[in-house]
Amino acid sequence: MAITFDAPSANWQYASILTTEPRVDYPIPQNTTAIFYEVDVVINEGDFFRTSMDTVMADTSLDGGITSATTTVTVDSTTGFPHAGEFKIASEVIPYTGRTSTTFTGCNVVGSHSDGVNVYSVAYLVEETSPRKLGGEMVEFTRRYATVPDAWVDYSEAVFQFPGYYSVPADSNYRAPQNLNATIKTTADYALTTNPETDLPVANQMFRSIDSGEAVLNKVDDTSTPTYTVYTGYVSGSTYIYAAQSTLERFAGNVWVRYQHQTVAQ
Repeated sequence: MAITFDAPSANWQYASILTTEPRVDYPIPQNTTAIFYEVDVVINEGDFFRTSMDTVMADTSLDGGITSATTTVTVDSTTGFPHAGEFKIASEVIPYTGRTSTTFTGCNVVGSHSDGVNVYSVAYLVEETSPRKLGGEMVEFTRRYATVPDAWVDYSEAVFQFPGYYSVPADSNYRAPQNLNATIKTTADYALTTNPETDLPVANQMFRSIDSGEAVLNKVDDTSTPTYTVYTGYVSGSTYIYAAQSTLERFAGNVWVRYQHQTVAQ
């Protein structure tokens, strides 16, 4: 009687996913577009290799063209895609609410796309754990993928020093520098990039008044930058000024986040 070898690939030389559905985590409760997916994988230890960062979690191809009237998108296979979420065709990100083995259902399509074009997950590899021995020659490891979150805004309270007006108390427009409790609006912007310095520049500096020699002042007047007229225009127009230096951090893998902190001029 013939013996049938039942491993997914000969000698388990190719990575085989153990997870039927990826584990899902929302790391930012206020922003549900930020999603982590985790899948467990097994392979023969001798064939283990690191997957390139930014590799998409899944990909397939359209099986038939689609238009803005399409609500069910047929593809070659939905293997590896979450049961609900988004997929990407060219530059269009398309949300869906359900999935069969070959269709995405509840889709909201805007553009038109031709049969056979590539369809990609919107989650990218950000981490791969070291292999864990299972016994024999088998190892198991976990791949972690992340979406690129939409920008979002948070608020906090902090003391900020707003500039005084002129330096002579006898001046009719004089006021001393104001240390006031202020609402700080923090905007987080994200990008998948290996060059965050260019793609998420942090050129916006904390507000300051300077004189012609670029010395920092605690007041504005007719010769400062900004001038008294310009700054009081900020105040009357409820214009945001930068309350702290912009910062740049790695969110996960090659997904970076820039934080910009602003408050309304007072």
